Amino acid sequence: MLDHIELDASFHVALAVVAVAVALVGAWLLVRLLLFPLRRLLRRRRGAATSRSELLGRLCVIHTGRVGPEFGQAEVRADDGSSVLIQVRHPENNPLLRAGSSAVIYGYDAAREIFWVSPLDFIRELDRDRPIAD
Repeated sequence: MLDHIELDASFHVALAVVAVAVALVGAWLLVRLLLFPLRRLLRRRRGAATSRSELLGRLCVIHTGRVGPEFGQAEVRADDGSSVLIQVRHPENNPLLRAGSSAVIYGYDAAREIFWVSPLDFIRELDRDRPIAD
């Protein structure tokens, strides 16, 4: 039936491109399917994700407009490059801890599941209570 139809070269090229695309997608799906059980095995072998104690001493970026004794969130990066949004607190409403600023995680309260942070700008923090000399 198709023997009498003459196809030009552009049709053959288009057909070849489609065939390559289908082959690539099929190969990707097959590899993904075969590696799925391996991924779970490797994840178990590496251990759990970054534990809370491993976050102590790390830098974080504040995501909320303020951080105080009852409110605050920040993003921290783990060794594997993943990021986690954590609940953070500071003993007082510190103006240096606002959205986009950096802070250091120095403590963890397991009962409340919160992290205690301090502003990264230590000089401004120390000079805050010192009177300005003329």
